[in-house]
This record gives sequence, structure tokens and C-alpha cells, in this order.
Amino acid sequence: MINYKNSGFTLLEIILAMGIFIVVAGLAYSFVHTNYQAANFGHEQNEAIESARKGIETMVEEIRESGQSAQGGYIILEDQPQSLKFYSDVDKDGIKEQVHYWLDGSNFKKGIIKPTADGQYLDTDETSAILSQYVRNGSKAVFIYYDADYPVNMANNPLLYEAASISSIRLIDTYLEINVDITRAPDSYILESKANIRTLKDNL
Repeated sequence: MINYKNSGFTLLEIILAMGIFIVVAGLAYSFVHTNYQAANFGHEQNEAIESARKGIETMVEEIRESGQSAQGGYIILEDQPQSLKFYSDVDKDGIKEQVHYWLDGSNFKKGIIKPTADGQYLDTDETSAILSQYVRNGSKAVFIYYDADYPVNMANNPLLYEAASISSIRLIDTYLEINVDITRAPDSYILESKANIRTLKDNL
């Protein structure tokens, strides 16, 4: 005679099996989700760094080739820790545009003003774009300025923003800290580049 009492699974065994399956599935999902987040974070971080790098490379070239405005105004218009304005022929058409680089919160931006027919630069004509997000400089200056005596004369360099004469500036250091998420590793990636103003006689 066949005994049917012990065949199949009991309710308790089914519940235990389901519990084990749920735990294993949850661990697998957590592993996949964590890896996806890590990969996504790395991708965003690399994009932010590359975007900032390209922006700085372009800016350095524009600073090096900067010159007087369409009306003969001095090369540099504004020299602040988080903001720099100067004149440069960014589109290579023989006419100097007013170029503005600045930090707006965590966004590093660039603005361009083309001169009017009579050589005026109107703020209302400025076109701007975000070059890089996730800039984490905090209170650290983006732009640091040096005179012609740097690096020999370190006592007077870098120049003090409130005391420096714009006409003394010969070299501009750009410093950016990039980090998509400051709450997780790795630490901020630092981009730094120095640009000499070639068009001034003592830099030739």
C-alpha cells in the first residue's frame, strides 16, 4: 500500500522556500542596483570632468590671445575670485568679443557679447552656456591673478583682488574642483591651469 501522507511539500516548507527565494532575490537586486549606481556615478563624474577640462582649455587659449576691445578698451574688464571678463576674438572673425567666465553656484559658465556696429558691448546681447556642472570650489577662488614678477617675487603674488591693478595682471590661474556627489568617494577631481596674456609686451 502506498502512503500519501508524506508526499509533496508542507505549508511550512513552502513558506520557508519562498522566504529564502525573496532574500536571495533581494540580495541580487541590491548587488545589481549598487553596481549600476556606481557605474552611473563614474560616468557622470567623467563627463563633468571632461566638460570642465574642455572649457578650461578653450578659456586658456582665449586668454592667451586676448586683446583690446572694439573701441580700444583694456584687455581685462573684470578680475574677481569667481568671475573673469576680458576681450578676445573667440570666433576668429577679426573682431574681439567680450568673454565672461564665472562660477554660478555649482555651475561654471561662459558668456559672450558681440560688439554692435559702433563697438558697444551690451549686457542684453550676452549669450551664455554652462560649461561644467558639479563644481565644488566653495569659498576657494576660481581665478587667481599674478603679475610679471611671478614666480620670482612671491611676496606680492598672488595679487590681492581688492588692491590689485588690472593692468598688473600677466598670468591667470584657473582652479576647479569637480565632484558629482560630495557624500561619496572618490574625492573631488582638481583641474588647474595657468594662462599667460601673450599680447602684453612683457609676456612676448
